[in-house]
Amino acid sequence: MKYGFFSRTAFILPALFLFACAQPRPSNVPRSHIPPDNIPRIETPGTPSTPEPSDSTSQTAAPEAPLKSSAPDSSMTVASYFPSAPAVEKKRPQVLRSMIDRANTQIRQGQPAQAFQTLERALSIDGQDPLVWHLMAKAQQDQGQYGQAKSLAEKSNTLAGSDSSLKKKNWQIIAQALDKQGKFQEAEQARLRAR
Repeated sequence: MKYGFFSRTAFILPALFLFACAQPRPSNVPRSHIPPDNIPRIETPGTPSTPEPSDSTSQTAAPEAPLKSSAPDSSMTVASYFPSAPAVEKKRPQVLRSMIDRANTQIRQGQPAQAFQTLERALSIDGQDPLVWHLMAKAQQDQGQYGQAKSLAEKSNTLAGSDSSLKKKNWQIIAQALDKQGKFQEAEQARLRAR
């Protein structure tokens, strides 16, 4: 009987130890509270499905009315960087807008290294924001890091969704990076996509 008790205990104690070690722990990395724009919608059986707009240039969608913000003029400086941006802007937390504005100012003032550091901090707030990735690409381009600039611009394009203005700016960065790397045919293709 003692042998049965000890053999059961020998299995239960390690199992309890492993269970205690496997408890989920909170992550120190803040997660974005903003869902990405490219999540597919799930239709319910009673609602008609509407086709998603395509990215082709032959179709142009009518611009939607801008969203009302509780903070007056809270996104004016971000929008000023992209005067031809779509009417509906991505909602960003105030701290993220401030960091984007600061990085944009640093880039314009010829401080791309400081702008890049600011944008790295912005990634911890929202790593899915295509504007942050675009500005990081711009900062790397200004420092002559063309390979990095190309990669960051490509990442921005994957997150940009239907923001054609941002995609064009990214393709311009990609084209210049490819030129600097001596890949002239690929650069020309990128320039065609930037139009």
